[in-house]
Amino acid sequence: MAGAGSGAAGAGAGPWAGRDRVVAAAVCAFGFGLLAVSWLGVSGTTTFSRQVAWVNVGGGGLLAVVLGAALWVHRGRRLVGQRLGFDVSVRRPERGSGPARLAQAGDTFVSGAGMGRYHRPDCPAVAGKSVTSAGADAHRAEGRRPCGLCFWGTAPNPRGEP
Repeated sequence: MAGAGSGAAGAGAGPWAGRDRVVAAAVCAFGFGLLAVSWLGVSGTTTFSRQVAWVNVGGGGLLAVVLGAALWVHRGRRLVGQRLGFDVSVRRPERGSGPARLAQAGDTFVSGAGMGRYHRPDCPAVAGKSVTSAGADAHRAEGRRPCGLCFWGTAPNPRGEP
């Protein structure tokens, strides 16, 4: 993509915007600061009850570091999905809603190179992608499983075969 992240300033920056990096770094830095303060506090006392209080501060610091890292990863995953063109607003339909039906013997499904799942031709997960058609047996023979989005609600076990 020529416009997004090109040039020396964006090299190696990944999908995150400047604000995303600042927020994640600030939360992690706060957590590491709490960890350092708790380490200093624990090392300066010999009373167990006071050490427990400092360990609690360290636990809060650890929680802040994990939260910052989780925010970083979550935001990155959403941005990568948007760049790949997957509509993040697509939600799995409720069971039994809509025209869902079991796969029939003559149905054809689509999949592309490197995909581990096969889809119905109208599945939003493959919209706009280069795919080829084949029967369900051919896809299973190549080790693919049915898509959890377009086959949802059509089988007793949503992870089972349609």
